[in-house]
Amino acid sequence: MDIVNKINISVPISIRQRLDEDAMLFEIYKKDGETINRNDFLNRLIKGYYYYYVHEQETLRHKINDVLMDDDLTSYVMDVLDSRFSPYEDKDYREKSVIISLKPRKDTSHLIYNIIGSADNPDGSHPRNLKTMFSHYLSEPLYRREQFIFKETYDTLTAACKDGSQLRITTKYAPDIVFSVLPYMVATGSERSNYLLCQKWVPEQHSYDTATFRLNRITSIVPEKKTMEFSPEIIRYLDRMNRYSPSYSIHSDAPIIINMDDGMYKRYQMISYDRPPYTQKDGSIFYFDCSEDHAFVYFRKFSKIEIVSPASLAARLREFHEAALYHLESQMCTQGERHGK
Repeated sequence: MDIVNKINISVPISIRQRLDEDAMLFEIYKKDGETINRNDFLNRLIKGYYYYYVHEQETLRHKINDVLMDDDLTSYVMDVLDSRFSPYEDKDYREKSVIISLKPRKDTSHLIYNIIGSADNPDGSHPRNLKTMFSHYLSEPLYRREQFIFKETYDTLTAACKDGSQLRITTKYAPDIVFSVLPYMVATGSERSNYLLCQKWVPEQHSYDTATFRLNRITSIVPEKKTMEFSPEIIRYLDRMNRYSPSYSIHSDAPIIINMDDGMYKRYQMISYDRPPYTQKDGSIFYFDCSEDHAFVYFRKFSKIEIVSPASLAARLREFHEAALYHLESQMCTQGERHGK
């Protein structure tokens, strides 16, 4: 049975907020590039999460029933477990609930019908309603939720990593560029996003290089005749990217060497987000094995450090701060002219 009409789902405000936050984090927008496409997101959620959810519920139900040996009691326990994902009492729920609308697609209508049609089914393996399914989805860690939302892409990439398949991929923000890549692994970054780490062919240089692509930004994947084998050097770089931060590519074995006094070292200790760990310390001299891009993004927050090596990083940071200072001085001059008038 196909469902073609729009469905209205009553959920707690916090559930809608968290679903919308995921849609924003995973960059699922309408054509304007700013408004989240909630309908697309919810259909992705249902398609990517449904079978995993049903399998997990069936497995849990069997385990409980093996102990209790009573179907009715098992159903009761499953209901109690479901209640953990809906902390609202009935009165609170009515006061704090909102309506979100869902327009099923052809590839999700049969799944939605299974959910709605199972509301009075004592089997207990299907979600009792969409709200219950959404709550279970939100209990998963962020990186897993992203894998469910982009399940087809994720499954294709992980299979290619396992089989050694070569792929042609395009991305959201460079739609006209086709990358020829040999996937290595799907890794999770410090911000809990998923990244494809791979070796890519660089035709302009007639050579291989490392590459990293965010899972949610890959728009197409096409199998390609295999012409690449992994370079040992590339694998070494990819392993370092996985160890330090999969969101930045590493292209060199040269270490990052930075001179930090006690004040800057305390600042380094305080700013923990995306902080590259040092591999060696010699007085105030710190050695890092991360990528230059990673060091640039992190250490541009620091005003009193000396980049001992590489010179390219020192130049980038100097240009960054000079540009910031120039912009600030220009703003101050403009404001002064306005007040002078």
